[in-house]
Amino acid sequence: MKQVYFIFLFGIFFIGCTNSSQEGTTTETPKMMELNTDLASLFEDIIVVKMHLFSTADPTLKDYPYIGKPIATNLHQYLDESLLENAEMGLFATYKVQNQYYVLRVPSREFSNELVLCRLDESTGKLKKVEVLANGWCRTERCHQQDAWLADLDLDQQLELIIRSRDENKEGKIVGNLFRVKTEDGRGGFVIGKDSLANPTSYVLMEGILPMQ
Repeated sequence: MKQVYFIFLFGIFFIGCTNSSQEGTTTETPKMMELNTDLASLFEDIIVVKMHLFSTADPTLKDYPYIGKPIATNLHQYLDESLLENAEMGLFATYKVQNQYYVLRVPSREFSNELVLCRLDESTGKLKKVEVLANGWCRTERCHQQDAWLADLDLDQQLELIIRSRDENKEGKIVGNLFRVKTEDGRGGFVIGKDSLANPTSYVLMEGILPMQ
């Protein structure tokens, strides 16, 4: 009888230790945050087929498709610090495209019409810069322009990002030229893809943006 009683007590002790151990190792799943609804409502939701993104030096922004809606200062808390460097010049929400990417118009060091691609950082609830899409500037000796295109070139439900840039000196001679294809990496960013996916002749920089052109 004593032997049976001992086994019974040992069983209770073993169960108690097991439960205690399980409780000690339980970890909560990190809470995934969503984008603030007021900020999200500023973006126009579209499905990209082939989207040409380009900057402009025209201060009137006449006929410019990426004017966007101004992001009020009380919503800047939902933007990563990298987007706030020159926020006093104005930040603008333009489009939300498939796979949860957002296009913002933000000030660059040169002028206020740089376009950037952003995505929600679910750990902070803030939009974070993923890629610089389009910009342009002129200095004493050089002008630079970068355009970008978003498209699903291989129809795999993942976006490709085509980037083209050109640098000219003050005589109008091309001193720098870049053509690059990037593709989604499955983690919210982009990696170098196959240039063969895109024919360079189909991706032409917007003309008339910079004074030297």
